[in-house]
Amino acid sequence: MPVAGDAHLRKDNEFDPLFCCLLYKICDGLQVCRFVPRLMLKLNARYLDILHGTLQKNYTTDLLILFVAKSKEGGRLKGGGENTMLGNTNLHSLDARIKVPSYNRTALQPHIVHLGLGHFHRSHFCYYLHQLLEQGVTNWGIEEIDLVPSYTAEVAEKQDYLYTLCSKDPEGNREMTVIGCILGYTKGWEDKRKAIDLMKRPQTQLITLTITEKGYCYDNQTQSLDWQHPHLQHDLLDPRDPQSAVGYLALALSERCLQTKEKLTIASCDNIPSNGQVLRRCLLQYCDRVFPSVVPWIEQYVAFPLSMVDRITPNTKAEDIQFVEREYGLRDDWLVVSEHFLQWVIEPEGLEGLPPFEKAGALVTKDV
Repeated sequence: MPVAGDAHLRKDNEFDPLFCCLLYKICDGLQVCRFVPRLMLKLNARYLDILHGTLQKNYTTDLLILFVAKSKEGGRLKGGGENTMLGNTNLHSLDARIKVPSYNRTALQPHIVHLGLGHFHRSHFCYYLHQLLEQGVTNWGIEEIDLVPSYTAEVAEKQDYLYTLCSKDPEGNREMTVIGCILGYTKGWEDKRKAIDLMKRPQTQLITLTITEKGYCYDNQTQSLDWQHPHLQHDLLDPRDPQSAVGYLALALSERCLQTKEKLTIASCDNIPSNGQVLRRCLLQYCDRVFPSVVPWIEQYVAFPLSMVDRITPNTKAEDIQFVEREYGLRDDWLVVSEHFLQWVIEPEGLEGLPPFEKAGALVTKDV
């Protein structure tokens, strides 16, 4: 029974007809309001309490009391009331302007491991993968690993690893998309063994990185690892307890080569010149010193494609979260805000057998 201004409501969010009729009779008897849907949009838990109490005092029909009591238990009425916290159980009760995943998240396979879970990764690579999942051309999901301490786990787990991407065009128009391709998160700085195991297992076919330029411990002038970097100094002394990203990857590859000949692609998604070449050079230089026996295996089975990435993605501000809460009735503490434009240019080396990212708009070319 929608009214003007409620066109954004989903069909499955329209009010139960019987409930509307019953509440209309109640409101009419109490001389409250004849526009039941509009009233229901305004109801929150406090007003439900008042209405429930009024029913108990003035009406004897148990069914009427039950309807409102059940709405109280839910904390909100369909189509309005208190804001919804993002999670698996309420995806299909969100504002219709928010696009939600159409794919079955429980069927996704964690063939991708990512190092460095930040805003850019979630607005860029995850969005490309999400589009492929929407098209039904892949079932790959992502296991995320952070190597430096963060509070990501708490909010990510609370929201079932779901988050909303709010992209804005130059005119200020917004596109709201819930992304569902992240399957898990590991505190790599605490559980190094789990991080290594995720990367070394044959099931992992793609490792991506967004660790910023500093994370490579690389000296552009000498085109070599900065062996004086404290993390590398530590890793040279104790390579089984790595601190650098290169140390983590090298240890994982040294163990992977003992159990599989499955090819692996390691793709840098950091916006640094010749990112794939830099990453390959770092790993080979490190392994040459620490795990020399793995060098021929890396050269034969591991690909490091060059890429160029672009999407302006600032840190999410409290006012961004508050705006989404006010405008869409959605509480998302893991919100990402970006520009609408995005770009990913990647060379074809190592892309065989991976999801067809070109179908999501990536440009695959040898001229990167």
